[in-house]
Amino acid sequence: MKDFKQILAETLAYWPPRVSFGIRRLPRGRMIVRQLTDFSEEIAEAFVGHSNEFVLRNMNWAIVTAIHAYAKSYPRHTLKLDLKKLSPSAIRAKFESDMQHCLGLPPDEQCASADQLSMVTGYFAGAGK
Repeated sequence: MKDFKQILAETLAYWPPRVSFGIRRLPRGRMIVRQLTDFSEEIAEAFVGHSNEFVLRNMNWAIVTAIHAYAKSYPRHTLKLDLKKLSPSAIRAKFESDMQHCLGLPPDEQCASADQLSMVTGYFAGAGK
């Protein structure tokens, strides 16, 4: 199993180096990053059938979460972001939290196949850390 940096690099290779999204500010400090979810889903479609599909999709979601968090403090209405500015530690925290959550689900509520969960277990057993 690849380590965190390798999985992050592999996932980011599907993203352009810079992204631009509109930001819609809502009441109570909430916001929407326009088209971010749709854009990330298009990227995630490239992972379908990949041997690490589950892991790559979850890393992709962790990147989306980091972009959204970055946008919260962005002062303009259009987010222009070099993805190198994202916090790898924030991405890692989200990624590993989601993976741990999946491992902790009861067998009848699993979010991944046994093979995929085995890869996640392998990640935590050595290479990921």
